[in-house]
Amino acid sequence: MKIQTLDLFTPNLATQTTFYCIVLDLEIIEQTNNSVAFQIGHSTLKLIYREAHTPYHFAFNIPTNQEKEALQWLKERVDIIQYENTDIQYFDFWDAHAIYFYDEDGKIAGLIARKTLPFSDILP
Repeated sequence: MKIQTLDLFTPNLATQTTFYCIVLDLEIIEQTNNSVAFQIGHSTLKLIYREAHTPYHFAFNIPTNQEKEALQWLKERVDIIQYENTDIQYFDFWDAHAIYFYDEDGKIAGLIARKTLPFSDILP
């Protein structure tokens, strides 16, 4: 399954736009007064203004051999959420390594490298 578009609600559209565009260096592919969209691999991340919002947790797939490079790239931009003093978490039930951080709304975002996911499913 490939997610076409992930819609997330935010009461801080301008702040979130800056975070994803400037801090994470994602290109804006569509923008209106009430939303902004970024292309991430095969998927589109769309932030939509709404006063009431829910905390979210989401992750972007990365190639399995790049979790250490991804960690260094993220450390230059955001604070990493650690668990038991570790930056990269391992999940044996997924055979995956993940790195987590907060966006400007406090949503938990992550990069995940699943060893069983074909490389062609990650990049466009």
